[in-house]
Amino acid sequence: YMYWTFDSHFNDFYNVYNGFGVNSPGFISPGYNGYGSALALNGTNAQYVVVPTYKNMTYTSFTWQMWSYPINLGKLLKS
Repeated sequence: YMYWTFDSHFNDFYNVYNGFGVNSPGFISPGYNGYGSALALNGTNAQYVVVPTYKNMTYTSFTWQMWSYPINLGKLLKS
């Protein structure tokens, strides 16, 4: 299993697929329930997370889940 909580770090919950941030991605408190944090990426700074441990996904079924919360939607709509 792989599970990244992004609670102020890039480590996998099971401490196997730990990552690191490139170009200083940050974390913000989502404010939804007052707990935890979320990964905050700035596209103009080319920020991303690298997971150097290889996981062979050949012939494997999997599910990706991601929640997105655009902070400045007005900027997105103008482009």
